[in-house]
Amino acid sequence: MTTINGYEQSDREEKLAILNLPSLEAEAKKIIPKGGFGYISGGSEDEWTLHENTTAFNHVQIIPRALTDM
Repeated sequence: MTTINGYEQSDREEKLAILNLPSLEAEAKKIIPKGGFGYISGGSEDEWTLHENTTAFNHVQIIPRALTDM
């Protein structure tokens, strides 16, 4: 951990396999210091924006295009 302006910051860098939002959040929680993670993962007041962002992320679809135009 490195402390900058009184805040702890992780020195770790690694690739994450993103399967879905809950698995990404669980992996990020291992890397990001507690205070920073709480700030990033939480929402303010009624958490409407957090809900909308989660909904939008869950509606993204990857469409395989292997062997098209064959």
